Amino acid sequence: MTIKAKYSNKEIKVSKKNIENYCKASQPTIVFSFKKLVQNKEYNFCYFDKYKSEINSLYRLQQRLTTLSQQTFEQVYCLPREKGFEIEDLSMIKDIKLYNELREKMAPDQKIYIIRFDDEKNSRLIGCRGRKCSRVFNILALDFGSQAYPH
Repeated sequence: MTIKAKYSNKEIKVSKKNIENYCKASQPTIVFSFKKLVQNKEYNFCYFDKYKSEINSLYRLQQRLTTLSQQTFEQVYCLPREKGFEIEDLSMIKDIKLYNELREKMAPDQKIYIIRFDDEKNSRLIGCRGRKCSRVFNILALDFGSQAYPH
């Protein structure tokens, strides 16, 4: 594999082994990525443009991500689902527009991970594990009113 340097025209050869080593750390804590967050405004941060009064959910999301980012996936797997993950098939998504958008962002055999972050509003974060780096958790959607899937 070759990568073109950003500020020069030089190509740099990078082996898959080097990428794997780059991804690993001495403490493989979870890294959250918003790169694959859906465009549907009901399931991303645009939700707060419409529902400004629910800004406390954003604070609870930030608290939850901070807590989980200090743990490894193995540690979180051992937690009860209220504090860790629920793992489901993509077919659990009942909002058809959201389902179609997620299907484009995921491999067919990938599972979705659901993280509870605001029990008061029954809010959930929907994501999946990274394929290239095992530390990455891709945040796909934010479900602020349990509309995305049956509970």
